Amino acid sequence: MTNLPAIFLEYKRLDRVREEAGLTLAELESWTRLKRILTAHFKPGTDEAIADKQASLRVPYRVRVAFESVGELRQSLMLNISRGGVFLATPKPLAIGTRLLLRLQIGDGRTVELGGEVASINTGVDMRSEGEGMGIRFTFLSDEQQKIVNELYGRAIDEVLEG
Repeated sequence: MTNLPAIFLEYKRLDRVREEAGLTLAELESWTRLKRILTAHFKPGTDEAIADKQASLRVPYRVRVAFESVGELRQSLMLNISRGGVFLATPKPLAIGTRLLLRLQIGDGRTVELGGEVASINTGVDMRSEGEGMGIRFTFLSDEQQKIVNELYGRAIDEVLEG
């Protein structure tokens, strides 16, 4: 991984093609290989089979979020984003399957609300992930909401490349 920025740029290019028009078999193989390399960089110790199951790379992205579930409003820090969900740091994760509404402040001062459900929880200190918290899978997103998620995902990639 001597040239991580170049790897990330090529992943970003292929990911955009994948979303817009689809990839050839050779491009898909390259995209998968690059996703594995980047996953190993961002989350060392992640099994390749787990990385292959993820629809997109989980990119570090720290944003304060509020979420509401069963009438309770809580605050958290989002640690990463993918096209399909986010990871929220919290010492008290909700149960798997719990539905919630995420409220994110996005760069231009707007607040976006995204539906999701808890897909995974991490509570042990020996977890190989970001720490205590919960993985949220987006659910029932409108086309406009998915567009916003894609913009946030692209912004996260750009911030990693710049930083």
